[in-house]
Amino acid sequence: MKKHVRAHLRKALCFFILFYLLSYTVLSFFGVYVPHTSGLGWVKTYRWAPAGFASGSAGLDVTAKNRTLTFFYYPLLVADNKFIHTRDKARTGKWPVNDTLDKALQETYEERYRELRSRQDSGQYRPSLKKVKKLRHDFPSLVK
Repeated sequence: MKKHVRAHLRKALCFFILFYLLSYTVLSFFGVYVPHTSGLGWVKTYRWAPAGFASGSAGLDVTAKNRTLTFFYYPLLVADNKFIHTRDKARTGKWPVNDTLDKALQETYEERYRELRSRQDSGQYRPSLKKVKKLRHDFPSLVK
């Protein structure tokens, strides 16, 4: 190849890499932590999702756009989740967290606790001692 063709290819490659890095940085700047794993009554861990990588009210819906962005930016997403937006930083308050699912799970769990408590008070339900201790530990404010 001629020198000027190589120079143009080199410039184009540099431009592409710069665009790739900067575009992910902008998307990540507008990102949010979304639920990753959830337990019985709460979200256990969150993962970082740059803008456009998650959709739906709780950030759990997967669309073709989400998959395309994830595939295209996968190396940067992995590095971002491993080094910058780690799971343990989700609850620090430094970055936004989509806690819609967490609130819904907690409300459902608290409703179930109140229902079981009323059934127990009326004599219709006798939970095991282990269940009672777990509920008292998880929701001390609900215990009389």
